[in-house]
Amino acid sequence: MSNQRETTITRKLVDILEKMRHRWDIEVEVNAFTEGGDTLDALVIERGREPVGIEAKFATTTNATKLIKQAESRFVHELETEYRTVGNMLNNVMSIMYPDKFKRVAGRDIEKYLRATDNLHYKLVSRHGQFPQNGWAKGKVTDIANALYVGAMPTSHLEQAVDEMERSIDTAANLIADAVTEHPAIGSAIEEILHQAVFVTDEKISHQEMFARDKNVKIHVQTLRMAALIITDAFVFQSALAGKEELGLGTVRSLSRLISPLTGGSVDYADVIRDWNTILNVNYAPIFKDARELVEALATDDSLVKPILTIVCEAAKNLVDTGLAQIHELAGMVFQKLITDRRYIKANYTLPTSATLLSALVLPKLPEGKLPKIADFACGTGALLSGVYQRLLMLYEQQGEKNGRDIHRQMLEENIGGADVMPNATHLTAALLASTNADVKIGRTRILTAPYGKQEESQQKNTAFAVGSLELL
Repeated sequence: MSNQRETTITRKLVDILEKMRHRWDIEVEVNAFTEGGDTLDALVIERGREPVGIEAKFATTTNATKLIKQAESRFVHELETEYRTVGNMLNNVMSIMYPDKFKRVAGRDIEKYLRATDNLHYKLVSRHGQFPQNGWAKGKVTDIANALYVGAMPTSHLEQAVDEMERSIDTAANLIADAVTEHPAIGSAIEEILHQAVFVTDEKISHQEMFARDKNVKIHVQTLRMAALIITDAFVFQSALAGKEELGLGTVRSLSRLISPLTGGSVDYADVIRDWNTILNVNYAPIFKDARELVEALATDDSLVKPILTIVCEAAKNLVDTGLAQIHELAGMVFQKLITDRRYIKANYTLPTSATLLSALVLPKLPEGKLPKIADFACGTGALLSGVYQRLLMLYEQQGEKNGRDIHRQMLEENIGGADVMPNATHLTAALLASTNADVKIGRTRILTAPYGKQEESQQKNTAFAVGSLELL
């Protein structure tokens, strides 16, 4: 029997991988660089995520060394424009070694052997290091698919976008502080919407955690930043829904239209409310209800509502322009940096990479015959819920020729539950989950703001207190 060529096996591997994630486009034997003439065995492309190269050889000690050097040589030249999904350079290459016995497998049997083997050696080589750091991982095609998904996470681009978003939110929060100083009713409204204090009464709060416009008015930094974050995130989601006639949202404006030179380059309060009312008539209440109420509160200050909305709308458009697939994860990452009183509310954010690892441990495979139910009763910004949901979608699509979009509505309406005592957290959770397929119409979700603290007096005239998700027991 003649020896099989590595390229023949790689083509069969690509055929399998393409059916394991609906959003992947994989090209084989591709010259993806502007110069140098180097040809990758394959290139995995997904909009909004890093492209990942694939280089493959048969398993020998010599080839193991060659593959790593070959992968590192791919980081020198710029990518052709058509392959620049989030940046100009290739930052990750998946190196794969096939078992020696594959040389003797007949062409018609290659796919069967690839699906059956658990002896594929692989290593993700990036600009920042290798995974695993020592030696090679060994597993199945599904393990390689999982590693390709993780390797495509544009971490450095996310961090840069987070820094830019945080700066815009700080600027907007300063303007909101000016508005609250002039019109304290705005602060009172924000307190009621977010269930967080605006006016500082706690002597333990440091000067770094407050705005002090004068000696009589001291304002909590965190609360105003949260308000700006929620409005920004709603604008980002509006961008995904704009003009979707199939959802009844054909009149909803894009962010570009909201800040068009035709409108003087500034965002009009009435336009925002009109668009968000249109969206709320369809649903999306967990994302837009609090955001709309915050904007309505800000409109008490006629002079500042327009510049505040313009700043956060421009920040949202800049995020959309990055093209990052994880754009709604940014809000959760910024949320983490904005929390100044973590020692009181015990809020700790789970990084997306940590959520990915935990999700793989919690959900190694899908149960047979049904979709699992998932819940987090202290969901925060939804990082863990989203991590498990993305893992579930990956496993669902790895079954072959399936699209996670088909189960999105069922999962959000019936199978995923989340609760938190902070309205801003449940807003971000709902936005993060829904953004996976933002143009799929969803009804009532199971993401809830749990009652916490002193409540209205009961019928027995006793003061009632609630303890968050424990009230569900």
